[in-house]
Amino acid sequence: FIRVIGRTRSTIFCSPAKKEVQAIDVKEWVNAQIENNTLLSFDLGGTPYAEHIGTWDKTVEEGDGGYTVTYKKDGVILTTDIEIDEQANAVEWVHHFKNEAQADSPVIANILALDATVAMEAPKFTGANGSNDHESDFEPFTQDLTEKPECLLEQIAGFSSQYYLPYFDISNGELGVMGAIGWTGDWQLKVTHREGQVNMKAGMMATSIALYAGEQ
Repeated sequence: FIRVIGRTRSTIFCSPAKKEVQAIDVKEWVNAQIENNTLLSFDLGGTPYAEHIGTWDKTVEEGDGGYTVTYKKDGVILTTDIEIDEQANAVEWVHHFKNEAQADSPVIANILALDATVAMEAPKFTGANGSNDHESDFEPFTQDLTEKPECLLEQIAGFSSQYYLPYFDISNGELGVMGAIGWTGDWQLKVTHREGQVNMKAGMMATSIALYAGEQ
């Protein structure tokens, strides 16, 4: 169920654990994220995402198999290319930042390519160990998010699959979400469960950039 992907990209499959159980409709989920500006997050000039994203000009274009969402503010352009596979009930996306101003952009920091929520009661998180030259390499592990509501995975050695594999599954035995993080270096994934809502945050370990004029 995992596609081979490149660049800084996130992939989500909304799939039932049993065929007779209805899956989360991925297109409806994507539309909700676009409408609520909740697919990603980043700080701008020291201002948290929720406080600045409402001031950007936003356009949404629907094409064959997906959307292009564009945000513009003071010469900085954020473009999100979203591809939806309705047959597989899957979506993948990648974000691009570009500075069309004549001066450097404000600092763009804490970029999370995925910062979104799914509704799920009694979820369990399943991941897999990476390659650590240990007998437990590639073994799966599971955390009950009802008992321990926060799960944090981090890569800190410069290799995308050393400590953990960049794939995950969140399920309650009736429905679930499978995801993949397409990044060849250090990444982080934080999953938090509160009151039937599972928030997923994923991206590079640390980002703090300013774009030169014309840079993308």
